[in-house]
Formats: sequence, structure tokens, C-alpha cells
Amino acid sequence: MTHKTATKTRSGRFWVAALIFLPCSNGVVAVDDNFLLDLIPSIVANKVMGTPPSPLPAPPDPAIDPEIDFGTIIRSSDLGWVPGADVSDEIEALFDNGVVKPNTTLLLEGMFDIQGSVRLDAPNNFVLAGNQVGNGLTIRNTEATLNNPWLRLGGDNALYNVEILHTETKSLNDGNGKSNTRSIQATEDNIKIINSYFEGNLGLFIDAAGKDHLVLDTHFNGASAQIRALNVYQSPKIINSLFENALADGIKTIRPPEGDLGTEQALVSGCVFLNNARDGIDTTGGFRDSLVEDSYFVGLFKGMDIKNIYDQNTRVFANQNLQSLNKNITVRRSEFINNNNGIASITLDRGPSGDGSDRWITNQNAANWLTNTISVTNTIFENTGSGRTNALLSQDVFNVSWNSILLLGNVNMSRVSRNSAVSSQVDPSVNTNYNIDGSNVSTGPIRTMQPDAYYRSLAGRDQSLQFDQ
Repeated sequence: MTHKTATKTRSGRFWVAALIFLPCSNGVVAVDDNFLLDLIPSIVANKVMGTPPSPLPAPPDPAIDPEIDFGTIIRSSDLGWVPGADVSDEIEALFDNGVVKPNTTLLLEGMFDIQGSVRLDAPNNFVLAGNQVGNGLTIRNTEATLNNPWLRLGGDNALYNVEILHTETKSLNDGNGKSNTRSIQATEDNIKIINSYFEGNLGLFIDAAGKDHLVLDTHFNGASAQIRALNVYQSPKIINSLFENALADGIKTIRPPEGDLGTEQALVSGCVFLNNARDGIDTTGGFRDSLVEDSYFVGLFKGMDIKNIYDQNTRVFANQNLQSLNKNITVRRSEFINNNNGIASITLDRGPSGDGSDRWITNQNAANWLTNTISVTNTIFENTGSGRTNALLSQDVFNVSWNSILLLGNVNMSRVSRNSAVSSQVDPSVNTNYNIDGSNVSTGPIRTMQPDAYYRSLAGRDQSLQFDQ
């Protein structure tokens, strides 16, 4: 078989029922419980999902191309591999001896073991695939301090319907906790990860950079950060994927080197972030001109942590035409449930010395440097606990807006704080109007809390998918 394509068709899982808003002078209306139950039972009682009306014109959906060219198929059965066997030497030989070359697919017809010391450098146009759900590789005996990934993907590579498990991974400090190990490096352009599964205790599942990546129908379970975006990460599309049980964040962007804008033009659509120890999405490294839609953020410290940080590392590019890494970010048709803060938008100024004794931000640069222009529409924030949480937390940012919001339970719509270190340097009347405001906010009682299994069912793998022969 020299040329083969396969397309996985994804059935859309879309979102929350119609919201009902009543006019009120302050933009917030409390709805009687019975009234709400009668008129919007799909939201309050049964959590049935539909499509809400949008007060703003929706931009066209970007093209999603899950097609993969598999090229020449190398089957594990043809290599004589027996499921359950350790194939560390055999798989390294395939790559080192040029058997795996451009336009080939290594098709795994079972689960195979490899040691954490294995190092594979994939050529361009390579696919690692499983012939059915549950087939892939178990990586054993990974040292916690090793920073080298076992697999470096090339350009136009794909992981398709493959399972990657990390077991017997040593923790730092000889105890329970995270590892620094990276699993897969994906820093070339046009990389696809489709219908795959990652599990284990390690530092990172995917180290990502480059342009036009697609993560589709994939499940991440464990690790510290599940996808870490490095340097330039442009136009990634992360769709219908499940991020759970991270020791830190589901998606984390890292501050880029001098002159780069980090992560930008990202799309996160139809995803679930569940029970991560910190955040669903942390945008320290930028998230400019990005969209999050039709997604769930459940049981996290922060659903989204949108923040610019200025410290000693800022020195190398502070004299350049520095722009905010976090600007023009839209969140729509999503749910934030039982998080300490739903969406935090923050600017942190630790100064050139790094200890807070001096400052980077002034009236002259505030309009460019502060986190700004965050829009949240048609979204639910819910807190089923007794303590009060915030839908939005804004600290030293400007242009934060919301419209068509439903607050369920003990949720405060907006908390605005001024860090004295930043605010003492910036007069908002000079260069920035903080402009943090919104409209059409309704309140209601909490819904019946769904089990974790419910949220897991809303995104992730198609368990029936098989390799199309």
C-alpha cells in the first residue's frame, strides 16, 4: 500500500441551552427558582445541551483538515513483534537504519513496551498509528530528571489512534509528585494528533511549537502540563479533546524569546478540562487573537489564567516594540464549574530587578503592555459549594467585557483588583481606560452536579475507531 488517506468524521458536541435575560438597570437580574426551572429546564434541571443564541455575529469556523496521508504501511505483525514484548532495540533500529523514512506509517497492532532511554527522531511525513483503540506503546523506567523526549516529531507528522502510556516513571525527590520528563517534542509545522491517548506521571506529554498544529479527539490524563506551547505557536487548533488530572495545567504557553509573540491565533473548541490541580489554560506565553468556545472547565483552580508577567527576563526585549502577549481573546458558549476563579485576567510587574523594588510598566507603555481586550459571551459560571467564587477576576488589565452570562449558585460576576505596584505607575486616564464592564447577567440555582464520567463523555476519543485498511 503506497498511498492511503483516512478521514475521521467527528460528530459535533455542542453546548448549552438558550439563556433568558430580563432587562434591569444594573444589567443583573435574579430569576425566581421556579420561573427558571419552568422556562429553562434544559439548563437548570437536566443539563441537556443545545446551541445558544449569540448577541454577536459569529466569525466563520476555521477549516479543520483531519486527513492523513499514510504512505507506505509498516505493520508490527510484519516485523514479527509480539504484543507485550519490549521492542526498544527493534524500534530504534527502524529509525536509525532508515526503514522509517518520509511517507511511511508505523502501524502498531497491539501494545508494546519500550524503555525510557529510547530516542527516536522522526522524518518528515511520518505517521505513528494504532490499528484500533488501545494499541500503542508503554514507556517504562523513565528518569524524572531527563529532559530529552523519547520521540521528536518531524514536519507534517501525525499520531493517529495511538496510546502512549508512561509507567514506572520516577518522581522528583524520590517521592510522589511530578517528573520533569518530556514525552514527545512537536516543534515542526503541520503536526496532527488525532484520536490518541496519553497517560502517566511525567513533566510534559507534548512540547509544541510551530504552525498549524491540529489536536483532535484526544485524551490527556496526568502529567504536570499536558500541552506546553513554546516560542512561536501559531494557529493551533485543539478540538474535542479531554484534559484531566494534570498536576498543573492542561494547556500552558511559555514566554517566547526576544521579538516573538508566543502563542497566537489559537482555537480551542469543544474541549473539557477536568480536575487539573491548577488551570485549564494558562497563557503566560501569550494567547493573542485566540478563541475558546463550546468548552467545559470543571474542578480547577482557575479555568483560564490569562496573564502577562514582566520580570528580570523582560530585560532582553523591553527596548524592542514589545506588545502584550495576551490581547484580543474571546471565550464564548462555555461552562466554568466549581473553579476558584472562572477566568482570571492579570498583569504582573516584578520589575527589572525581579524583586518588585522597581517597575517596568509606565504611562508610556501601559496601553501596549497590559493584558487587555478579553470578551466573554453566552457562558455559564456555576459554583455548587458554599464558598463564594468569581466568574471573572481582573487585575491591572483593561477592556474586559461580558454579555449574556448565567451565574448559578454562589458566584460573583466580576472582581477587579489593582496591584499597587502596577497602579502606582499607571494613571488610567492617561493611556488606558480600564473599561471592565458587561451586561445581560442572570442568576439562578445550581443544577444537579454531574459525575466526572459525564464530562469525560463530552470530549476525547472515538472508542470504535479502527485503522481503515
